[in-house]
Amino acid sequence: MAWSASFVVPLRLMRMSSGGPEAVAEAVRMVTEKQTALVEGMVGASRAAARGADAVVVAAAAARPAERRLRANLRRLQKP
Repeated sequence: MAWSASFVVPLRLMRMSSGGPEAVAEAVRMVTEKQTALVEGMVGASRAAARGADAVVVAAAAARPAERRLRANLRRLQKP
């Protein structure tokens, strides 16, 4: 996840530094997707814990939504 983030952050900053409506849309997307990923991660971790999964599985379930969004953002931001 850290490897992908090291690419996504500069790509997002470049997009946002141009200003205009695209920069605003990117900023809004950045905030809302984190909120959504957090809630989805909490639900996933809760379900895993309720099934009696060990801590590693619970942590993986919590991180999975953020990882998916990170990979999707990397693909989206790398397009010309």
